[in-house]
Amino acid sequence: MLTWLAGLFASPWMLAWLPLAAAPVLIHLWNRRKYRQVTWAAMEYLLAAMARSSRRMRIEQWLLLAVRTLALLLAVLAISQPLLRPLAGRFAPGAAPVHHVLVLDGSYSMTYKPADKSLFDAARQQARELVDAAREGDAFTLVLMCDAPRVIIGHASFDRAAVVREIDALAPPEAGANVPASLEAAERLVRETQQQYPQLGRPQIHYFTDLGRNSWGADTRTPQVDREFRQRLARLDEIGAVEMLPIGAAGAENLAVISLTAADPYATIAQPVALQTVLRNFGRQKLTAQKVELWVNGQRNAQQTVDVPAGEASAPVNFSYRFPTPGDHIVEIRAPGDALIVDNRRFLSLPVKEHLRVLCISGQRGSTRYVMTSLDPDYNRESFSILQPQVAAESALQELDLKQFECVFLCNVGQFTSSEARVLEGYLKSGGGLVFFLGDQVVAESYNRELGGQTPGSPHVIPALLGSTVTREKYFFFDPLGYRHPLTEMWRANPLSGLLTAPVAKYFKLNVPKDSRAQMALAFNSGDPAIVEEQLYRGRSILVATAPSTSSVIDAQSKQAWTLFPTSPSFPPVVQALWRLAVGGQIQHRNADVGQPLGGALGTVRTGSGPTVALPGSHGTQPTTADPADPGRWSFADTDHSGVYTVELPGRREKQKFAVNVDTRESDLTRVHEADLPRGFTSHGSAQRADEAAGTITIGPPRGGLHRTLLCIVLGLLIFESGLAWWLGSRAG
Repeated sequence: MLTWLAGLFASPWMLAWLPLAAAPVLIHLWNRRKYRQVTWAAMEYLLAAMARSSRRMRIEQWLLLAVRTLALLLAVLAISQPLLRPLAGRFAPGAAPVHHVLVLDGSYSMTYKPADKSLFDAARQQARELVDAAREGDAFTLVLMCDAPRVIIGHASFDRAAVVREIDALAPPEAGANVPASLEAAERLVRETQQQYPQLGRPQIHYFTDLGRNSWGADTRTPQVDREFRQRLARLDEIGAVEMLPIGAAGAENLAVISLTAADPYATIAQPVALQTVLRNFGRQKLTAQKVELWVNGQRNAQQTVDVPAGEASAPVNFSYRFPTPGDHIVEIRAPGDALIVDNRRFLSLPVKEHLRVLCISGQRGSTRYVMTSLDPDYNRESFSILQPQVAAESALQELDLKQFECVFLCNVGQFTSSEARVLEGYLKSGGGLVFFLGDQVVAESYNRELGGQTPGSPHVIPALLGSTVTREKYFFFDPLGYRHPLTEMWRANPLSGLLTAPVAKYFKLNVPKDSRAQMALAFNSGDPAIVEEQLYRGRSILVATAPSTSSVIDAQSKQAWTLFPTSPSFPPVVQALWRLAVGGQIQHRNADVGQPLGGALGTVRTGSGPTVALPGSHGTQPTTADPADPGRWSFADTDHSGVYTVELPGRREKQKFAVNVDTRESDLTRVHEADLPRGFTSHGSAQRADEAAGTITIGPPRGGLHRTLLCIVLGLLIFESGLAWWLGSRAG
């Protein structure tokens, strides 16, 4: 009942004063009880005279009583602020029922909480009020606007109580919102409902949103998407009304942790891990002395204080931590809490190893010599090293479990079988790194056929296809391409350190397919690629166009080496940079954004007993599913919340930990002005007032001016009552 009244009055609790309207009647009845009738002679004559005019006096008294009662009644109704639109909509005769499409903004900026209610709570309340104020016979559908909009009520519902329950059950994911996709979903619901219920009148689409720039800004849409969005909006404007109900107020302040990274793409117990985090102040005032805390595996470890200028990112805040044990560890950065708490924490999952194992596959005698020396100069001695390289023949690709190694170098391997290609593909899917050095044993056709992914379903293992070989009597030299790639940036400050003077006489021409994500890290001065790399699946594949040793010769007669690069002082740093780049996929594999799926290898887990995932906080545990693209892997897609996801595989003691973080683009709480919205939106102005100074929020649907009219009537009645009482009193006198 109270909810129903809330749809009719802005201040329904003031209706509790309605019994006050009975006060004049009660006072009148009380005064009648105060007198005791006593008969005496003189009064007999007076009563006889009054009896003749008693009927007229009774009418006058009842008129005065009615005026006083009506004045009090209208005064109470006025301070309750009745709403014109709901009243008119609910009781308008002859109007056709309406199909209401309720679209609630589910972006995590809606969890901004300036007082005791978040903006999303305010949106739900307004949606409930709209449902309660609707006419009997109106229909409702419900959409939660997210990155991928969720249709909560897809078939028109006429049960308002059921619709309110669905609204109350809504919870926003910690992600962004896709406005064009939500409008597409709304248009589809309108079309389907029109076909199913042709008796319904003009549909209305109601958007409850904070008008965040990240969702509503025209610059966040491509020209094609924006054009389709405006066309869809124009079509809906012809058949219905698209209504905007803004939530919140401009000028919101917010501090967010926008990044947390490890300096190296690996972590071992042998040395401290350098951690770097960056904060950003999305507000208008400088924030000073902000305490930034480092937490490791749920325990606070260190703290620093930093100033964050308004509208800018802070200088990187650096921490260092040495992990005492191997395994999956969770690093967390916590910033001071504010009204938007979801972006005040950021997580990083680090698989920590005792040491890193690197496998070097030799395709020719001596082909791994320089690579092994570059990886670990003391590899023939019994000394501790972060890297533990191991040499194996080509046949080891199917004999060894590649998942034991963080990186695999394939040095001048001639060709691959289909089964070996599948092994390498599976290794990339597990997050491993592959580095291919070519040479005189390489059969280009085999590489392209087995590893190039040229046919649907075939393994895609190398980032470029191999063309013909290119030979020059005079040497080629490297072109660093402006040192833009991370692989070469270490030479930016010292370009004369030897990278540009390493001679190459022969190489394979590498052809990068069109629309490929592969990047050229290093080129030859002929313009051809020297090193091409690409993230494939969860790992990274790197292809080097020339040989890793001097054992590859141009021809048997001259025995001229393909390249003298392996003997150059710049070769060890290049190899070190190659394996660092290659192993980065394993850390990336354990870290994702909200909404991105998690996955891993099933190993020996049998069907029907797959892994389970413990969700962050108190969200419980859910089972995983088989990866549709690879039945040998598990997949988990319900990453709606940021935090730590712990995966437990049956039969294994260790648990895998994944970190999921919010996309901090949504942390910018700048609002789009209603005047900048595309034509077709009807706005009521701000549907919520936020008094930030007082720290209060007043929420309610658009109010009419009926209460002002009632107050004017009350004032007129008071004047009329005073005049009437004086006139009646003067007559009686």
